[in-house]
Amino acid sequence: MREIVFSDHFILRQRLRQIPNELAESIYLEAEEHYRDSQTGTLVAVKRLFFHGRMRDVALVYAQRQGKIVL
Repeated sequence: MREIVFSDHFILRQRLRQIPNELAESIYLEAEEHYRDSQTGTLVAVKRLFFHGRMRDVALVYAQRQGKIVL
C-alpha cells in the first residue's frame, strides 16, 4: 500500500472543520467510490458516514505523487 501523507492545506482545513485524524485515511481506504474528474483530472474518494451529528456523503480530494497519496 502507498504511504498516505497530509498536505499543509489539508492540515489547515482539518483543524478548521474539526476533522478527526483517522477520518481522512478511513475515507480514502474505505471509500465506496473513487473518481477522476474528467475536466481537471482531480482524484476524489467518497464515503457515506456519520459526521457532525448526521449521515453525510463525505468527499476527499487527493493526489498521487512520487508513489505517495497526498491528502
